[in-house]
Amino acid sequence: MSTTLGIVEVGSIIASAEASNSGSRAGRRLGGRSILEWVVRRVTDSHGLKQVVVVADQRDPRRHRINELVPSDIPIYFGKQTDPLGRFAGAVKKYHADAVVRVSVDHPFVDPALIDRLLSVASHDQESEYICFANSLNDRIAASRLGLFAEWCRSEEHTS
Repeated sequence: MSTTLGIVEVGSIIASAEASNSGSRAGRRLGGRSILEWVVRRVTDSHGLKQVVVVADQRDPRRHRINELVPSDIPIYFGKQTDPLGRFAGAVKKYHADAVVRVSVDHPFVDPALIDRLLSVASHDQESEYICFANSLNDRIAASRLGLFAEWCRSEEHTS
């Protein structure tokens, strides 16, 4: 049976937003919850994910803020890698995932039903290593950074 990990990626959006004194987008409230908690909960509502983890930079000086915003039942992988892809790969390795669904906190309107649909498409397509669902104006132009974007990829480490 495949182990699919849901990753909610927190980039430098907390650090850059707070540094500019404009307030953190991830920390802003929507319906009584932070945007980060909202995204995490939407991803955990997917039926096809075995586990959900938040991935962030270990060197971020605002790690305590991330800890405050993430629900206590969700693990956080603070990667020491210097780039987001390295942290992503580190989380895949740590949690022994065969496949991963990645969602960024930049996409707060992610839909768990669409994540499940993405997983269904992936399960029927044994040839693909990467599949992406996003809202767009056409095949080449994303309509919004605040969209329904989620991507799935197979873990090379666990497919051989």
